[in-house]
Amino acid sequence: HCGEVTEIFGRGGGERFAAQHGLEYLGGVPLDITVRQGGDVGVPVVAQREPGPAARALTAVAQTVAARMSVRAAAAEPRPVLTIS
Repeated sequence: HCGEVTEIFGRGGGERFAAQHGLEYLGGVPLDITVRQGGDVGVPVVAQREPGPAARALTAVAQTVAARMSVRAAAAEPRPVLTIS
């Protein structure tokens, strides 16, 4: 399976699962041995010199999560301010 895409949940399975459960699909990450290898030596795959497909996918998911959190934070009710003097 080296270099090939294997759809472990079937083609579009993640998107279908999210839709069926009222969840937002954040993205897919390909299975890649470099993710495990980087974790074993303490160098995350996204911090490696030449990021591969898994690193790019993880970065895209992280950016999507950050964007969604930013939108939610902007729309959230203001929190009370406690002033101690």
